[in-house]
Amino acid sequence: MTKGSSKNVLRGWFRLGLGLAAFWLLTYVVLPLGQRLPLVEPVMQVIEEADIPAGQYWYTQSEETAQGVMYVRNTLNGIERRK
Repeated sequence: MTKGSSKNVLRGWFRLGLGLAAFWLLTYVVLPLGQRLPLVEPVMQVIEEADIPAGQYWYTQSEETAQGVMYVRNTLNGIERRK
């Protein structure tokens, strides 16, 4: 290996490490903080309290999805009316 190619390999490993670190930071730090946003927090509470498997409900096109959406909307509307 020449000096220039070893420098490129090192740069490639650095970029890979940086990318993995950024992915980890987004997955375990930034996105969980997003659950506490004022618009998202009531939805997250409803999903957790009703034990809704959110991944299955939001990413399928089925009757259960429509029912889940209606349930969350009605709950959020009820919360808004109580304020």
